[in-house]
Amino acid sequence: MGERTLDRAFSVCGLIFAALIVASIIVLGDSPSSDASTEKISTFFTDNRARLLAFAFIGAFTIIPALFFWGGLWLLLRRAEGSEGVLALIAIGATVLASAVVVVGTVGEAALAYRVAAQGIKT
Repeated sequence: MGERTLDRAFSVCGLIFAALIVASIIVLGDSPSSDASTEKISTFFTDNRARLLAFAFIGAFTIIPALFFWGGLWLLLRRAEGSEGVLALIAIGATVLASAVVVVGTVGEAALAYRVAAQGIKT
């Protein structure tokens, strides 16, 4: 595979990644604010279980094109920076860390949706 073909493939992965993020945000819709009452948050998770689980499902598959996109971005930054590539390494490290934070948050939200709605917890 040529360099130009790889660059295009990485770009397409970036577009797919962005489209999946937009789709997951649309599926999630409005959620209660962080200062909402416990009852309002519990009701939201109970009433919107399927929507929240779909959000988590889409989010789980978003990571696949994201990894390819970030790999291509790292390659592009590495080429532009030259032999050392320290800034490219820092950039890819930051994206991996940010991804881990997002995954943990999504898993936490999915777990709440699963448990709260399954048990019908109301306060």
